[in-house]
Amino acid sequence: GTIPSELFGIVDLEKVLLCRNDLIGSISSNIGNLASLTNLWLDNNDLTGKIPEEITNLIALENLLLEGNELTGVIPNGISSLTQLNFTNFASNNLSGPIPPGIFDIPNLRFLYLSNNNLSGQIPDTISNAE
Repeated sequence: GTIPSELFGIVDLEKVLLCRNDLIGSISSNIGNLASLTNLWLDNNDLTGKIPEEITNLIALENLLLEGNELTGVIPNGISSLTQLNFTNFASNNLSGPIPPGIFDIPNLRFLYLSNNNLSGQIPDTISNAE
């Protein structure tokens, strides 16, 4: 099945854990309505399309797991505005384009998985200053 559209109307929702459900379709731009969301686990499904720019509205987000899908396009540049992110996994998709440079400046980020994509660009020297 697909991600139910009704889900995006639950504005106080804090956790969406839908991993390993054989979900198809894309991630709706309405994901940006879930401002209280701290955990978004959509990993290991069959999701396609781009990561919606509206995901950068999720300012409370701590854990973002999108690995193991068939997502395409770029990682949104605004991802660096998600200052609460601690764990982010974009691995094993079909993402392309540059790695957003600001992603390495997210203060709470401890885990960043980007493997098995078609990403380009350089890892900044400043990453060695990470705590």
